Amino acid sequence: MPPKQKAAAAAVAASAPAPAPAPILPAGAALLIGVDECGRGCLYGDVVAGAVVLKPRETLATDEDRAAYDALTDSKVLSAKRREALAEAIRTRLAVTYGIGRASPRVIEEVNILQATMRAMHLALDMAAASLPGAVPSLPGAVPSLPSQPFAKIQVDGTYFKPWRATGGANIPYECIVKGDLKEKAISAASIIAKQARDAAIIAETLADPSLRLYGLHTNMGYGTVQHMRALRELGPRANHRMSFAPIPEILAAAAAAAAASSGDGEPSP
Repeated sequence: MPPKQKAAAAAVAASAPAPAPAPILPAGAALLIGVDECGRGCLYGDVVAGAVVLKPRETLATDEDRAAYDALTDSKVLSAKRREALAEAIRTRLAVTYGIGRASPRVIEEVNILQATMRAMHLALDMAAASLPGAVPSLPGAVPSLPSQPFAKIQVDGTYFKPWRATGGANIPYECIVKGDLKEKAISAASIIAKQARDAAIIAETLADPSLRLYGLHTNMGYGTVQHMRALRELGPRANHRMSFAPIPEILAAAAAAAAASSGDGEPSP
């Protein structure tokens, strides 16, 4: 080829758009997202939800990632070390997108634990939708623009779910699955990232305030163990306890009655 033609061909090649990166999912693939919660039955701390879209197993590039995928199960049957490793694998290699949502003890008291759990699940879905490849932020600090139907279906662990929709879209079809964290990998992944996030937050609280260790929170994560119950009766609840959850109202009532009786001992008889 003459030099001028070579130069022209090189210029055309240089101006051509770069090839698009290989898609994570096949074109037109329906995104199924799994959702699960952690901490609903606790006496202390937030209720936390996870939402995960997993890459298909056949698209995973390494034996390590395929082994991690195969190991996904109910977070409660995993050791803390294994759960942390799997949560990291989900966030960095196994998930197309994921989200984590929280509802605080204050919200739980305001709207009840069921509605607070739904709120946490919806926040997790909001985050997962906003983090999808192709969800493009506009101005700094603005919510990314989202497709009106970011997911084809939501799979939820348990028996109840409050319908969710992306901004401008219709309700996404959903399915409630009893023991879904043992049956569906996407729900398993959601349960793992939710529990890992919740446990990490409570451990951080106990490091910031070592007196919380008297309740055993660094090991029981807010559940009603013998040590936790004993400390509640001896020390009373702390700010992040769920004040309407038994036995906390009874403990508060007994403390108030004891204080009233004590203050009455010193009063003169009529």
